[in-house]
Amino acid sequence: MADAEDRIKPNALINGKYRIIRAIDEGGMGAVFEADQVDLGRPVALKVIQPSLLTKDRDGIIRRFDREAKTTARLNHPHICEVIDRGLTDGGVPYMVMPLLKGNSLRTLFNRQSLSLEPLITIIDQTLSALQAAHGQQVVHRDLKPENIFITELEDQLLVKLLDFGISKLLGKEQVTQLTATGAVLGTAEYMSPEQAMGAGDVDFRTDIYAAGVILYEGLTGTRPFSGSSYNELMHNIISKPFDAPRSINPSVPAAVDQVVIKAMARDSALRFQSAGEMRLALKEAIVTRESVQYRPPGRESVLATAGTSPGVGIRRPRRWRLIALVALAVIALVGSIAFAVFRPGDKPSEPSVEVEAV
Repeated sequence: MADAEDRIKPNALINGKYRIIRAIDEGGMGAVFEADQVDLGRPVALKVIQPSLLTKDRDGIIRRFDREAKTTARLNHPHICEVIDRGLTDGGVPYMVMPLLKGNSLRTLFNRQSLSLEPLITIIDQTLSALQAAHGQQVVHRDLKPENIFITELEDQLLVKLLDFGISKLLGKEQVTQLTATGAVLGTAEYMSPEQAMGAGDVDFRTDIYAAGVILYEGLTGTRPFSGSSYNELMHNIISKPFDAPRSINPSVPAAVDQVVIKAMARDSALRFQSAGEMRLALKEAIVTRESVQYRPPGRESVLATAGTSPGVGIRRPRRWRLIALVALAVIALVGSIAFAVFRPGDKPSEPSVEVEAV
C-alpha cells in the first residue's frame, strides 16, 4: 500500500482522469485533494481513503466508503454536496469525486468570528433542510458537526453544503453492525447524542436533531454544552449531566430560540423534535415571534451561570434573581428621576424620562 500512498501527491494522475493539484484537508479516515478533471478541464474535489486503514479491514472499509458514495449520490439535494464519480486508484485505494466548493466550514467561521443571529439561523435551517432530505431517504448522518457543514455563496446568499456521510446509517436496509462492531461509539464526541454516547446500535433521525441543537447552542453561546478532561468523562457528562441553557450564558438569546435548543437537546429522544422539518418550523416561528431584545453574538466575556437544574429535561435554567434585580434597578432609577424633578430648586416641573433596557 505504500506505493498507492505515494501516488496521492501533487501532479499525480488518478485513474487516468484526475490530476492532483494540492491537498485540501486530511483526517483520520481520509484526505481531500483539489484536482483537475483532465477530460473536461474542470476543478473537482477528490476524497481518498487513508491507505493505512486498508491494512486492517480492507473489505469493510471499502464497503463503507462505497456506501458513502452511493448514499450521497442518490440524495440529490441543493444543500448536500453531490458525488459525481467514484473508483479505485492504480494502487487499489477507493476515491470519490465531488464539486470543488469555495468557502469555509462552519468550524472555520466559528473560530474566526461570532455570527449574528440571522446568518446563524439561516445556516442551521439549511442544514436541517439537508437532514430532512436525508431522513426522507432513511439515511441518518450520525456525524453532524461544524466541520461537516460547508458554507459557500450563491448570488450573495449563504449556501450550506452538508458533507461526509461516511458513518451514515441506512435504516431498514443495512444494519450498522454489518460494518462496525456492536456497541461501537461512532461520531465526534462533543456532538454525540446520549444514545450515541452509550453505544446504542439503534440510533435514528433524532440523533441528528440533537447534534443540530448542539451546533446551534455553540453558535449562540460560543461554547459547547458538555466538556470533560477525558473522553470517558465527556461521555459520562453527555449521558447523565444537565447542561446550561443558552440564555444563562448569553442573556441576549431570544427566549423562543432558547427553547428550540432545549427541546432539540432533550436527553430523552422522545422529547426532542421528531423530525428535521419540525425543528425548522420551530426555528422560523421563534425568529418571527422573538422579543425586541437586541441579540448580541457570544463574546469571551460571557459568564456561565450556575443555576439549579430542571428535572426531566437535563438543563440548567437562568436564575430569576437576574430579572428581579434588573426590574428593581429600573424602579430605583424611575423613583430617583421623579424625586430629582420634584425637589430640584429653580426648575420647572417636568415629566421624568427613563429608558430601561429590555430583558
